[in-house]
Amino acid sequence: MAVAVRVTAPERVGMVAGAVSTLASLGAGGTAALGSVFALSGGDGAQAVTDGIRTVLAVSAALAVVAVISAVTLVGPRRVPARVPAREGGRPAPAGK
Repeated sequence: MAVAVRVTAPERVGMVAGAVSTLASLGAGGTAALGSVFALSGGDGAQAVTDGIRTVLAVSAALAVVAVISAVTLVGPRRVPARVPAREGGRPAPAGK
C-alpha cells in the first residue's frame, strides 16, 4: 500500500488506496477458498496432500486463465484526445485548420 500511494499522483491517491485494499481483501478470500478446495479433496495421509495440492493448482491455473482473458478483453488502449493548437490570445484554433 505504501509503495502504491507513494508513486501515485496526489489527485489519484484515494482511488489507488481503495483498489489496493479491495485487491487485498479479494486475495484473502481467495486463499480461504483455495484452502477449502484443498480440504475437500479427500484421500488419506500423503495421498490427501498430493490430491489437495493437485486440485488447488488446477483451480488456480483455471482462475489465472480467466484473469488473463478478462484483462486482455477489458483493458484496451487508452484513448487520448488530440491536442488542438492554440491561436494568439490563448483560444483554440478552429477544427481542421
